[in-house]
Amino acid sequence: KSEFGILSEVDKYSISIFNNDNKVITIKDKEIIKKEFELPPLIDITFNSSLYSKFKSSTGESIQNNREAMKQFDPIPMSSELLSIMRELLKKDITSASLIIDEDNRENEYYILELKDGIKYDSYTMGSGEFYINQFLWKLKDIPNNSIIVIEELENFIHSEAQKKIMELLHKYAVYKNIQFILTTHSPTLIDHSDSASRILIKLDSNSNVFCINNCSKWVAKDSLGSISKNKIELRADCPYKGCQI
Repeated sequence: KSEFGILSEVDKYSISIFNNDNKVITIKDKEIIKKEFELPPLIDITFNSSLYSKFKSSTGESIQNNREAMKQFDPIPMSSELLSIMRELLKKDITSASLIIDEDNRENEYYILELKDGIKYDSYTMGSGEFYINQFLWKLKDIPNNSIIVIEELENFIHSEAQKKIMELLHKYAVYKNIQFILTTHSPTLIDHSDSASRILIKLDSNSNVFCINNCSKWVAKDSLGSISKNKIELRADCPYKGCQI
């Protein structure tokens, strides 16, 4: 019982399925029943650097005016589950986290944190890592089931320990909401905390042709970043270079 999709019209086709003992079943030219389907939603939750720059470039009177203007909108409290994760990621005793969305400009998200000692700070005064974690967790909360999430350079502004925690969180949400996460990274930490089946190394050969190494080991991936681990040798039968033999 299998389902597959065909993206163009075909007159003839053949499908061969092999098992581990090299036994094969071949299916040819059976009727294909057309089904209507929709691709899952594709959502980008990469760090919004332009929004962060907007807050950081504001000064004096404009900050006060915007803070006052945002008071007209109701703050949304963060759930206890995500708040607990934020405490772990930021290593701070945070008692509450709120999001205010400018109804006149939905892209303008404003974050407020309060600590146990009563200190409050917001998007104007938090660091880039804190800003990203706020943005990331609030977007994660609203991701629909069965979607594909793209995150470019997840490690930006995030220290290694927090990267590990975020990867654990992504694995949890992938199962819980049936989500596929697609990440680009140059982080050895993220490479170490993903399994080989999910790693794709994209490289250029000497002629600037792009090729991919699927099921890439962490040693090969980290070596390509210059983070080489000595005394490791890997032999592959699927060498991507033309004419290569092992």
